[in-house]
Amino acid sequence: MKTLSDRSLLPEFDSNGRHRVPVEPWQPTVAENGSALIELVRASMRELPEPQRSTLRLHDGCGWSVARIAEGADEAPEQLRCWVHEGRQMLRTLLDPHMRSAGTGL
Repeated sequence: MKTLSDRSLLPEFDSNGRHRVPVEPWQPTVAENGSALIELVRASMRELPEPQRSTLRLHDGCGWSVARIAEGADEAPEQLRCWVHEGRQMLRTLLDPHMRSAGTGL
């Protein structure tokens, strides 16, 4: 399984806090194919680096709070919040080409 080990999936921001590359909205029609979308999200999740992958899976996938994840982890809640945020940003970067009408693979 290929995983990304660097921060190349995180967006870059300018000095005003805006995305350097504008974020384009996704096409709502892409989400109509539920099973293909679910598999695309699963495959993209597998590409996330640890610890963002496991933290995001517990938080967003299982609905665990950061406090609950912290109970079983050897990390501060602040670090876990950071990993959740980074994981979401990375996942969006991975899904983006598939979720636009021109790049739709669904």
